[in-house]
Amino acid sequence: MLVILYGTSGAGKSTLGARLSEKRGWHFYDADEHVLPNMQPYIAARKTFPQALRDRYYALVGDHIAAKLEQHEHVVVAQAMIKQSNRLDLLRRFPKARFVAVTAAPQVIDRRVRLRANMVTTEYAKKVLAEFERTESDHEIQNVDLEQALLALESLLELPAIPTR
Repeated sequence: MLVILYGTSGAGKSTLGARLSEKRGWHFYDADEHVLPNMQPYIAARKTFPQALRDRYYALVGDHIAAKLEQHEHVVVAQAMIKQSNRLDLLRRFPKARFVAVTAAPQVIDRRVRLRANMVTTEYAKKVLAEFERTESDHEIQNVDLEQALLALESLLELPAIPTR
């Protein structure tokens, strides 16, 4: 199974994906690991990426996903994927992928972004949010409480309960 968690900075995609992977023994891939070097100046300047740069990046992400699926039966990916065209490109390449939008209230996102020690600022996160494209068919998980979000995600994916010992 391929699960792709997407949403804005601070929504909790990586935390939720890592937690699902840990609980289920699945492979977790944070696609931010492969941000292209020529993307970093845009982030530092608080500018969003041109679409051509996004397209190159998501082609690379698709290659990494394909390689991970050759090694692992279940893969969870976390990445912003703010443009629907990039999600559709990945869906064409991985037609069985399950895309889930991870969201949180603006004040939660703001708090999470401020607590991080990386290049993404609250100002940049708001610019990205302004460009975020939603679709009516998307599944959505509201991530305020990690364990509740995890249960909602497992239910959405129709995963069986794991017996407690």
